[in-house]
Amino acid sequence: MLILRRVSGWGDHLRNYKVILDGKEVGHIADGETLKCDVAPGEHTLYLKIDYARSQKRQFHSSKDKDVEFVCSPNVQGFKVLMFFLYLTILSTRYVRLEQTK
Repeated sequence: MLILRRVSGWGDHLRNYKVILDGKEVGHIADGETLKCDVAPGEHTLYLKIDYARSQKRQFHSSKDKDVEFVCSPNVQGFKVLMFFLYLTILSTRYVRLEQTK
């Protein structure tokens, strides 16, 4: 099972992220929400999108007996707010932070 947790924060708090698994949209995740999704055993690619910006693509391996967990949040927080336009243009594939935790 894939478990995706979105950290609550002010950046993008009114907007959902599209969850893209193996090139297909499998759902949306709102601010502070946790999304659980059954995935077949094997290798997978995960990323999140919001408008034309997104997270980096993450590869992971799933199995029947072990959950895979990721955490996501807007990358433009704290001092990075000063680089907002840079994240909307050159760094648009890093606009959303997506990291595997388990």
